[in-house]
Amino acid sequence: MVEKGLVAVFWELAQTQAINDDPREVIGAIQDLTRAYGEIKNLTAYTPYDPTSKFHITVMQRPLYNRLASLDYEVRFCPQDGHQRPTIGHSIVADIAFYCALEHPETTTIVFITGDRDFTYLASALRKQGIQIVILMAKEPALRCGSLR
Repeated sequence: MVEKGLVAVFWELAQTQAINDDPREVIGAIQDLTRAYGEIKNLTAYTPYDPTSKFHITVMQRPLYNRLASLDYEVRFCPQDGHQRPTIGHSIVADIAFYCALEHPETTTIVFITGDRDFTYLASALRKQGIQIVILMAKEPALRCGSLR
């Protein structure tokens, strides 16, 4: 049985490449799946691409960023730190920690949209605090959902 409450969505765009074809369909599926867990209070998406850049990949992503913004997602741009790994993972961890601990401790469900296992430790720590964890992975042709209670 799904516990309904307040939901926060954190989406790692760079790890979910299936959205490049038709973002409307995937965004709709994400919102439908997420609403099953309660009222959506936060929608944040993270990308390493700078919206002002003229690089091909960024230009291709602009319609997606605009669509996300029109659906009340906050799109956060996390550029790579020199030659090191992108700062997206660190930004997501910090944002979720602050969101759950300080800004909205009443949150009952965190939804991760990712394509890797970078957030396993964070998910485990949140579960110990009684927060339900939902992991969505975009995989052709449909969106898959897994829930950890």
